[in-house]
Amino acid sequence: MRTETDKPVIGNMIQLITGLFFLVQVLIAYLPSALENGLYEFELTFLSNSIMGMIFIIGGLIGIIKKRDLPQVIYMNSVVLLQIVFLICMAFFKEFNFSGPFIFLHIVDPILATIEVFLFCESRKKPTVLMILSSLVFPFAYLTYAIIYGFVSGNWLYGIINIPDRGLGFVSCVGLGTALVISVLTWFQYRISRKRHQE
Repeated sequence: MRTETDKPVIGNMIQLITGLFFLVQVLIAYLPSALENGLYEFELTFLSNSIMGMIFIIGGLIGIIKKRDLPQVIYMNSVVLLQIVFLICMAFFKEFNFSGPFIFLHIVDPILATIEVFLFCESRKKPTVLMILSSLVFPFAYLTYAIIYGFVSGNWLYGIINIPDRGLGFVSCVGLGTALVISVLTWFQYRISRKRHQE
């Protein structure tokens, strides 16, 4: 479903360029490792930047060609993945790679995506429970994958969800805490976006 938009042409162009920039950074950072061992493409950093980049490109092209836009919920549900990456990196700063393109993937890209969503993505509806809950779909789909992958392969992508080492209770608390943070963050962003576009 597409929605009418008042987004200026420059907004669509910036969004399109940003999306391409995200994907180029992903390729620079992950292509060599992916060709070597085929594992890194499953990291949340890779997926979140790739998804946000593709959505920015699609939304920008639709805006330029059709004068329409993707629903706000798609942008919100995608940007929250990047925000999770940013928050995790800040919380466990010493455990992450910030060299080369990873400084963009872990810090710069989440900030750019958040700014662009606030500036160019329109939200005129009050945030509903369904809208908030939908923001949990991507993160918990990835969490489910990462846990299953960890048990099957023995390779836990993130130590914080390593159930054999941390325990089910600890990982459950991490999941609940993450859900709470995402819900509050998403609600706040919808409210700010709605208020800004009503002015």
